[in-house]
Amino acid sequence: MKTIKTIIATLMLTLTLSIMPSNALSKNKALTIARNALPSVGYLQKTKHKKGLWEFTFKNKNRKIEWEVKVSESAKMAIKLEMERKQYEGGKVYKISSSAAKKAVLKKFKNITVTKVSKTKDDGRIYRVSFKHKKYTATADVNAQSGKVQGYTKNFFATKTTSAIISKDKAVSIAKKRIPNANLRKVKLEVEKGTLVYEVELIKGRIEYEVTINAKTGKIIEVDID
Repeated sequence: MKTIKTIIATLMLTLTLSIMPSNALSKNKALTIARNALPSVGYLQKTKHKKGLWEFTFKNKNRKIEWEVKVSESAKMAIKLEMERKQYEGGKVYKISSSAAKKAVLKKFKNITVTKVSKTKDDGRIYRVSFKHKKYTATADVNAQSGKVQGYTKNFFATKTTSAIISKDKAVSIAKKRIPNANLRKVKLEVEKGTLVYEVELIKGRIEYEVTINAKTGKIIEVDID
């Protein structure tokens, strides 16, 4: 009986390996990529695997900060990093100015350009600061009372060394070729149904367009008009 079970288990393992995609990224390799995306030492708490995407959750030593890193199998790179402090809450009042919130973000993140600062209520009063870097776009939440950065999200672009996918600039070029004379609003690298895509938001006159492009082939998947 044990021999039969062993044979069945071996056959199942062989079948599983045979249908795995050739570009599959192992957990250990994906974990290494995720750790390299962290700003400091993180301790692994949780692992998820969806089609084409690894998700890892880490906490710092005193467990007051949590990071979530998403790693794309096809691009073999981290595409998103989210940080949140434990017991996240905004301020009770808008004690600091928007310029002070901007300065707090410029101090924490180097070589960035701030593109927008807005007030919002997310478990309290915060300033949401949008900014960009040559390797990513991001938003940071600043406590409107204490002036501390309490959380942020980075969306990474493909670098020139990542040959698996087209660059951000190439994606924008493809989208603008489809929608001539349109102005760029935003570019995001996302995973949809296991496929790594660029979502390019354009505006032309009063019409907004979202062009979804396969990040590996450069093929336009969909054009949404709003």
